[in-house]
Amino acid sequence: MHDPAIAPADKEKEIQKQLAEELTPREKSVLSIDPLEYARKVRVPALIVHGGDDLHVPIRSAERIAFAIRSNGNKDVSVRIFPGTSHSLLPDPIGVSSGWVYLPAFETSPELLDATSSWLKSRLFKQ
Repeated sequence: MHDPAIAPADKEKEIQKQLAEELTPREKSVLSIDPLEYARKVRVPALIVHGGDDLHVPIRSAERIAFAIRSNGNKDVSVRIFPGTSHSLLPDPIGVSSGWVYLPAFETSPELLDATSSWLKSRLFKQ
């Protein structure tokens, strides 16, 4: 819906076309995985990062995974949402994967790097 390469009048047609396409073996495999099943097995500190402008995975998924990890008694679970970043965790004003090749640079946002390194330092270098 947000892809600027598709004319507004053609968006519904494109959606129907993509929904009618058969899934690749890789897509079938990925879609058959229940991430919550694996999340419930996490027993170590966890940092979940999510792009605030991710058009592929809704933000609520990050909290659902965090809830699943916490359900096994793991209390050291952090969730960070980074506005202005897409599914690729890159600054991205459009957010659709078809536009990733047009991004000005594949540079991770400094905020994401700072948050990740701070989180790691606080757990790896505990005194």
